[in-house]
Amino acid sequence: MKEDIYGRMRKPDGSIVEQSIAYVPPHLRKKQSEESEQLKRLRQQVKGLLNRLAETNMHSISRQIEDLYQVNSRNNMNETIYKCIADAIISSECVSPYRIIVESSTLITILHTNVGSEIGAFFLQNLATRLNTLIESNNIKVEDKELDNIVLLLCCLYAFKVFHGGFIFEILNKLLIIFEEKHIDLILSILKTIGFNLRKDSPTLIKQLLLDIQKKSSDTCESTTSSRVKFMLEILSAIKNNNVNKIPTSSEQCYSTYIEHIQKVIRTYYKYNKTPAELTISYEDLLNADNKGRWWIVGSAWKGDEQKNINNPQKKDMYDKKLLEMAKKYRMNTDTRKNIFCILFTAEDYLDAFNKLVRLGLKGLQQEEIVSVLIHCLLVYKMYNPFFAYVAQQLCQSNRKYQAFFKKSINVRLEEIDNLKKNQIPILASFLAQMLRNHSLPITILKNVDWGSLNKLTVSFVRQTLIKVLQDIDEEETTNIFLKASKNPTLQFFREGLTLFLSHFLIKNASKDISDSKLELLTNRVKVAQAALNRS
Repeated sequence: MKEDIYGRMRKPDGSIVEQSIAYVPPHLRKKQSEESEQLKRLRQQVKGLLNRLAETNMHSISRQIEDLYQVNSRNNMNETIYKCIADAIISSECVSPYRIIVESSTLITILHTNVGSEIGAFFLQNLATRLNTLIESNNIKVEDKELDNIVLLLCCLYAFKVFHGGFIFEILNKLLIIFEEKHIDLILSILKTIGFNLRKDSPTLIKQLLLDIQKKSSDTCESTTSSRVKFMLEILSAIKNNNVNKIPTSSEQCYSTYIEHIQKVIRTYYKYNKTPAELTISYEDLLNADNKGRWWIVGSAWKGDEQKNINNPQKKDMYDKKLLEMAKKYRMNTDTRKNIFCILFTAEDYLDAFNKLVRLGLKGLQQEEIVSVLIHCLLVYKMYNPFFAYVAQQLCQSNRKYQAFFKKSINVRLEEIDNLKKNQIPILASFLAQMLRNHSLPITILKNVDWGSLNKLTVSFVRQTLIKVLQDIDEEETTNIFLKASKNPTLQFFREGLTLFLSHFLIKNASKDISDSKLELLTNRVKVAQAALNRS
């Protein structure tokens, strides 16, 4: 056979030989050979570094591999490191030594933290797919240790906070469904290696696992499995009761002690005081990554929503049309503002609203939008609705940024108090009073008030706020609220102005509107507040 000028192979009679391999032009053949030579050289470099890997030279080797990431493509580096570690650890006929597994997982964690979280995600996906194929294959023997090595490597990565504990529980549940001799061994090795870590992160799931194993063990009758199950139940109950002494000392004990040692040292290998980004990827997401995409990598397409929309074309809008029209009426002109508005008006209670707002995952200036929309919705009502104050309280407790946003928003309203309607001033006063009572905002929020030139509306707002604060709390709470302004020397003018306002506008003018008993209570609270303000 000879090759013609087009690169096709011809028989002696001149007919073309059909080839399954696609034709590669001559100018690309050289490129392919060059690339394969580069990969071979890279593989040799990585393999040489991994062969010398130990705790003593972890810092230098991790830095050298990080330098290789700068020169080569990340995909080539990820594949090369994974193949080298898989050949050295996973494909072994026996259980790999604990030091090799722990040190390899330490290196992966360092690269995951210093270079990028997609490295940890790449290893996690490959290990999950390999684990799944081995678990679902029917020819698993107890002597085959490939599964053990994968499980132990995953345990170490979890211990170093590369991924969330939910992933381990998904594997445990999958092993629990089959519940054969090999699977029981794997559950045992997971529990003995990182059982106490799992208990620390999610004790309720450990309790549930114990109940599930007890149910499953009642169905098994074989003598070999039943003895293993009894042993596993003993270990689980020891983990549940936090009893370290009941767990037998074995190779897994070496793992846990060495992991604890590495956890103390590993922080010194991270650059710029970084911490590993804990991946919250589910087991199913990793297995379906080729079909749905990798949502955990920035810029990677995910087609799950598109498929759902094709199957359910009627579910285009999450919220009712009337609600969306109302949002449009109140000038909720961006998608973020619309979502916040709809959440506030459709939530079952303040906790439901808070959880939904947190799930939006807003950051920076978008978080300020929550406060802006919340105050806007508060002032829409004709009467005061304490629901918004409870949501605001939860937001301030979750993140101190919201405290600053609420201060800014209320001060803006005070500056533009002339633009507020008559019914909006008592509503805003009631909101601020509730926020002060539950310590979500400090009394120093009023420090921007110009006590020398107060107009009628500002006097009305501050007076209503302070009366509602002082009437509904005891002396101790009054002291705690006003004491916050006494310690700062720069707030001297604020303290003097507020003390004068309390005596002049609250006590003297309140005598006309309030009964004698309430006036006596208010006078007492004012004295306590003034004493707290002037306390040095």
